[in-house]
Amino acid sequence: MVDPRVVPIPLTLKRADSPQTLREALGEHRANIPDFVEVDMVRASEIDRLFAGHDVIHCLFGLGSSVGEEIRVDTYTLCATTMSFRRYWAYITHPVVTKVLRETTTLASIPSILWSLCLVPWIWLRTRRVAKWDFDGWEEHLDTPLTTLRAELRIRL
Repeated sequence: MVDPRVVPIPLTLKRADSPQTLREALGEHRANIPDFVEVDMVRASEIDRLFAGHDVIHCLFGLGSSVGEEIRVDTYTLCATTMSFRRYWAYITHPVVTKVLRETTTLASIPSILWSLCLVPWIWLRTRRVAKWDFDGWEEHLDTPLTTLRAELRIRL
């Protein structure tokens, strides 16, 4: 049985040679998230900005939104971006984020969580050769194709 809260990532985002721009990829990723609310980034709160930057990491690394993939996104965020651990901790302990984690984590997700935790050292090793992504500077890259961004950052899917 498929968990209805787990949203598979669109296939175009998983393609290493995806011709989509970051804007298109974000739109596709967000369209597959239930109850997603568009954020006015000019007036966005810090948590909204963190969610937006987090969604960009999903797109750059071609990951969906299962609990296991969220662990991998967070690992890539800490290892391959400019986000500090202190700021990440503020994000992960925010009431909105903890509510989402409680609602999406089920007994069925335990194998995926364990597998993703086993991948953390491998992700850390892979990110040693990746150029650091400016976690807050993603808006200036909205019209850049994913293939270009991945090549510049040396990201391999």
